[in-house]
Amino acid sequence: MSEHGSADAYGRKHLGGIGEFLGEVCKKYSEGVIVQNLAYLMRSGAPDATDRMIALGFSALALEFVLGGKYGRMVALDKGRFTSGPIDSPLKGEKRVDVAASYDAATYRARIKSVEGLALFGI
Repeated sequence: MSEHGSADAYGRKHLGGIGEFLGEVCKKYSEGVIVQNLAYLMRSGAPDATDRMIALGFSALALEFVLGGKYGRMVALDKGRFTSGPIDSPLKGEKRVDVAASYDAATYRARIKSVEGLALFGI
């Protein structure tokens, strides 16, 4: 658990910052590590339950790779399913996103068809 800032009336500090900590650890083993704030990554606004579920799916899949000794992969959401690809994919030129297949434009939400692979979190 990572806490920061001053304590509230109940003595609790703000949670957060674990991403920066893990980013520094990952930089020891990989190049080009970027730590991105959840709110900015999802919609440039405050995260909601769907945003948090997607982040949980990404972290669960990444943890499964690490525990299984599978390195050099990045997690992704493709056509509503959690998946992975080679970690150097973003460096291989221009990519196209099938917006209709991946997003619901009316609600500004990613389409999620499958949440398999979240057994580590009891989901």
